[in-house]
Amino acid sequence: MLNEFNIAITLFFASALSVKPIHAAEIGIASFNLAWAGTVNQFKKHVEVCTAVKWCDVRKDAACQSKVLSAAGGKAQSMMVAPCNAYGLTEKKIEKGGLKLYDQKLEGLMNIIDELIIKHHIDVFAFQEVKDEETVKTIFGNHLKDFDICVAPHNAFQTVAFAWKKSASSSTPVCKTESTLSISEITDSERRLRPGLELTLSVNGKKITFLNIHLKSSCANFKAGGGFPGRKLTDDEPACKLLNQQVAPLENWIEVVSKQSPDFLILGDFNRKIDEEASSRVTTDEIRSDGSDPRGPNPADENGHVKTDLLWQEISDGDPGLTQIPLSKFEGCTGFKGLDHIVLSAFLFEKQLPSITSSKVPVVTQPAQIIKTSDHCPQIVEINI
Repeated sequence: MLNEFNIAITLFFASALSVKPIHAAEIGIASFNLAWAGTVNQFKKHVEVCTAVKWCDVRKDAACQSKVLSAAGGKAQSMMVAPCNAYGLTEKKIEKGGLKLYDQKLEGLMNIIDELIIKHHIDVFAFQEVKDEETVKTIFGNHLKDFDICVAPHNAFQTVAFAWKKSASSSTPVCKTESTLSISEITDSERRLRPGLELTLSVNGKKITFLNIHLKSSCANFKAGGGFPGRKLTDDEPACKLLNQQVAPLENWIEVVSKQSPDFLILGDFNRKIDEEASSRVTTDEIRSDGSDPRGPNPADENGHVKTDLLWQEISDGDPGLTQIPLSKFEGCTGFKGLDHIVLSAFLFEKQLPSITSSKVPVVTQPAQIIKTSDHCPQIVEINI
């Protein structure tokens, strides 16, 4: 009887272990919008330009743009300077705090990066709203020796970047710009939307591909709320039209990479509440304006626009499948909500069963800090590979 009992117990546990395999590797991931992060010298240039134009706001002052162009030294140079409203500063605040105001922001970013690495064991960082590689190096401080960095080139101040532990990949990482997302602005062809950035690592002998994105802003809500109207991506609204033009290249990237690297994820600032879209009870014929099935072809017109009304239902049409990682903890986080997301391929999500959640980590600030460390909280998750 004892032998039979032991055999039964052994078979039970062997069966239980076969339901979910033991994974040999886990990787910590963070997506973090750094809110116009640059170096102190770049902030100094911002102050020089904005002081010269008396801190005018291009959104409210029609003559402001030409003043900024002149003060910055031309169109190309002006796009490399953060706008005068970026940090909520005024002439009086600058007179009082000077460059030390930006030191506080950078110190806050260094502190949160330190916490993410030491406490939360983050291996891969996806950054949005960062100026360049020098900025990333600055905020990594003493941790820089353990990380490699890749930044998407862009002709404007904001771009996207990756930083990953050198020990995270067993083979040479591949990082490349996804320039198809960098659509020209409707009223100014020299101004382009932010590009994407693709990073491929080899973890636990498996290739895993990341796409870091920061999509067009100001078309975030599907449902009206918080003082913002509900918008479809086919609405006659400039921001929605631009976001609509990013649908086809994003969907094409998903379809191509799924065949090359089924373990993939998309993370960053979607600037769209795709969780709100996902929870809406729309029928298949409500996803596109022409009622066609989102699993079928989605041809773009001569301007790159598609019939897509809803971003999430379009890109997660099941071919391939995508899953949003839900947030389980975000206490203490202020600023923008519902814009940052981490999305896994169905193939990668299956390795996380029976469940997986992400959390947000509050940013570090000093008392009476004038320039925010960030208006986003880093979103973190640990995934099995």
